[in-house]
Amino acid sequence: MSLQSDWILDAVEYWAAGYSMLRETGAFCRDASRMDAILVPVSREAHCMLDSKLPFFERPRFVGIEVKISRSDYLAGVRKGQLEKYQGFVSGLYLASYRDVCRTSELPDGVGHIICLKKPKGRFLSCVCKRHPKYSDVDTPPDVPWRCLFRLAEQYRRQVTEHEQEFKRAIKAIGQEAAGSIFANIEKMTEALDIDSEKKELVGIAVKELSRGMWK
Repeated sequence: MSLQSDWILDAVEYWAAGYSMLRETGAFCRDASRMDAILVPVSREAHCMLDSKLPFFERPRFVGIEVKISRSDYLAGVRKGQLEKYQGFVSGLYLASYRDVCRTSELPDGVGHIICLKKPKGRFLSCVCKRHPKYSDVDTPPDVPWRCLFRLAEQYRRQVTEHEQEFKRAIKAIGQEAAGSIFANIEKMTEALDIDSEKKELVGIAVKELSRGMWK
């Protein structure tokens, strides 16, 4: 998946209240193809569950996301009948694209359209929904919800590990900067002391060793 596709999926994930996102999964396709992402409803706030009359866990609706980053990419998918094929695997399907890739009216009936604007909103691109998909209750194979559950658990564990590592790196960088400032001031104070040069040199070596060992 390209970096631009990842940017679009980041924007969709930020927009999609009530869902968790699984990226590049073939769990729902009964052939070798893979959808760019699946939105898994995790609460009644998810748009696909608003009109469902069934208990939430009895038949959750899984929603597919297909990303197109250029006009040629979109037309190649049209020639393959990609969107119509994916519609049969999930309860709803969105096409996520930039504004100039295609018009909403060009999409097959029942396919939703999310447009990503090339203007960041905080750390994400912003996106708007031009049309929601037409939802249906699709019979998914019994192993699919379990596969989604395990994939989500693995994804959350990986994200927690990445956030912990990022936090540690940030704390280390702050500590190194603080230590550098503190020991630089100690060195200046040492220079100002009325002691001989040999003692000043020993103090300087001790300060440098302390600085190196403190934030390894």
